[in-house]
Amino acid sequence: MNLYPFDEFEEQDAKDDDHDNSDDLRRLIEIFRDSFSNSGNLEIVEELANFFFERDSHEEAHYFFDLLIEHSPYNAEYWIKKGMLYNNTEQFEDAIRCYQEAEKLNPSDFELYLNYAVTYTNLGMMEKSIYYLDLIIDNNKDHQEAIFHKAVALQNMSRFEEAIELFLRLTKDDQFMKDAYYELAYCYDMTDNLQTALEYYDKYLNIDPYSPYVWYSKGIVLSKMGRLYSAIESYDYSLLLKENFTSAWYNKGNAYVCLLRFHQAIDCYKEVLKLDPSDISALHNLGNTFLEIGDFDNAISCFELSIKIDPSNYEAYYGLGNCYDYMENFKKALVQYKKAISLFPNSGDVWYATADTQYNLGKITEAIASYRMAIKLEPNNSELWLDYASTLFEVGMYKEALKAIENSISTGNNFGLAYYEKAKILYYGFNKTEEAVLLLQKSFSIEPLLIKNFSIDFADVKYRIEFKDIIN
Repeated sequence: MNLYPFDEFEEQDAKDDDHDNSDDLRRLIEIFRDSFSNSGNLEIVEELANFFFERDSHEEAHYFFDLLIEHSPYNAEYWIKKGMLYNNTEQFEDAIRCYQEAEKLNPSDFELYLNYAVTYTNLGMMEKSIYYLDLIIDNNKDHQEAIFHKAVALQNMSRFEEAIELFLRLTKDDQFMKDAYYELAYCYDMTDNLQTALEYYDKYLNIDPYSPYVWYSKGIVLSKMGRLYSAIESYDYSLLLKENFTSAWYNKGNAYVCLLRFHQAIDCYKEVLKLDPSDISALHNLGNTFLEIGDFDNAISCFELSIKIDPSNYEAYYGLGNCYDYMENFKKALVQYKKAISLFPNSGDVWYATADTQYNLGKITEAIASYRMAIKLEPNNSELWLDYASTLFEVGMYKEALKAIENSISTGNNFGLAYYEKAKILYYGFNKTEEAVLLLQKSFSIEPLLIKNFSIDFADVKYRIEFKDIIN
């Protein structure tokens, strides 16, 4: 028997999704509370508990399941449902406690094991999740839902090959096919099999072309593949389906930056900030993009606003320092870089920028110390080694300069300039003319424009017989 015309209530709710039904829900609760107190009929309570459970009305559902458990504490299903409510509101420890009560009452309930697994996955306890899922699969090797959740747990552990094997099995099941396609695409993306990832996103979209999240994920893969115009098209589809999708706007902006279409990128970052004015990443990218087009005032405004929102974010001070550096206001730039270092001393980029700025201010000793800090943090940065070597050469520290330039050559591919700098060091620091000449020849063959530097850097020796062939 239907104890209350819930279908009528749901029909009314469907007619007006924006209507606040909280008053109606409270009225219903009062009606059934009075009815239960008069009759003690648990069927009334159970029907209402399940009604609210199915509607994700967590507070009301908790109330009625508590009432059911109070009067029938040995019903495992009530404990499971209450645990599921806790899981859905991210109260995972309470969910586990409820499942443990249910397990005491029915220790061989495999659907309970599935709920355990889901909650342990949410807690990040993947091994425990897999333990319960294996109990289910050992009993029923074709339990598709358990296989799916095990694959998700393996995926979360970065055991992508094992996850892929399970997801591939699920592509043969109509119920799980679509979700398996999505998860396979993600796994292949994480293992750098980008073309295969793209194929599985397309398979998903062939079934359901109306998911903004899948179009967005496809855009991410296309961006990684360097197919930036196609990526932007995917982000556009995503935004057509979900106009307020900030991540799609943000990554669309990033794609435009890579295409050097800075004004379009600026428009995208502004859309993000319309939706979320406190988005620090969007503010930073907007500031950096203004910097790219030489709009220093707007760039500074972005980084200053970022600092107001989060004064502890070192990247905002770094961005502000870059603005002043571009404007050749090196004193102000250095102040901002030092603030960034005080907040986060482990950024090689900031130490590198600090060193360059100190060099520009003529603070050579301090610059050398900052270059060394930057190198500790980024020992494979060939350009950093090159600038460090050039600075050491200028102050006559030839042995250290030679080691630095050799590190630049071994860690990078900017060989033309590196060979040129090494030639200077060998000639002026060690009087090794023949080796210097050979290196200059190498450098000019790679970067012919460097011969213009030769007339300046080797002005006192360029007419010596050893160098004539180079000039010619």
